[in-house]
Amino acid sequence: MTHKMIRNVITTGTLTTLLFTGLNIAHADTVTTTTTTKTVVTTVIKTEKVDGGKIKVGKQSTKTKATKVKPATKTIEPYYNYNGYTARNADFALDSYFVQALNYGNFKLNDVTVTKDKVIQSKPKKSIVNDTEVYKTNGVVTSMAFPVKHGIIKKADFLKAHASNTLLSDVTKKSGASNVTYKTKTSSYTASFDKKGFLTKIKINPAVTTY
Repeated sequence: MTHKMIRNVITTGTLTTLLFTGLNIAHADTVTTTTTTKTVVTTVIKTEKVDGGKIKVGKQSTKTKATKVKPATKTIEPYYNYNGYTARNADFALDSYFVQALNYGNFKLNDVTVTKDKVIQSKPKKSIVNDTEVYKTNGVVTSMAFPVKHGIIKKADFLKAHASNTLLSDVTKKSGASNVTYKTKTSSYTASFDKKGFLTKIKINPAVTTY
């Protein structure tokens, strides 16, 4: 779907902010750099409104104090926050922010995040949040699975978008349906496709599983 976009460029000093607005979709990217004698902090935030939910993505930063002889250090990790029903959307599955956030374990769906800790998933309890399946062990979220709007994302496009992550397996069933699994820094995730090659579901797998 094509949207009429309006671009406003606002420049203040060395900081340039681009704002994009559309009929049904709005994008806003803001880059802010703050420098003091002790710390250097850089944050990048991107928000996107879509039908059926609201997405907030970008990069979250942590900071450490610098000494007089050592410059400030920083660690920036990408994150992706989604609020709403994932079955109503599909494009987010190809978003580079989403791909990176999965790799770092920083994907939050309806305020639910799979733990980064090596918690053993044993006989997990299943609950439903909107259209997302959430699995908990001893009160800790160890995995979750969520649907994607059907008939939109082709397998070839998904593989291309997620090429930066490590592919562990690509298994095709007798029915023609298939699953691809990627390794992440915290665990892994699996994408499921129907026999026509369209993405149907994504599952963030537990770091450790035992039954």
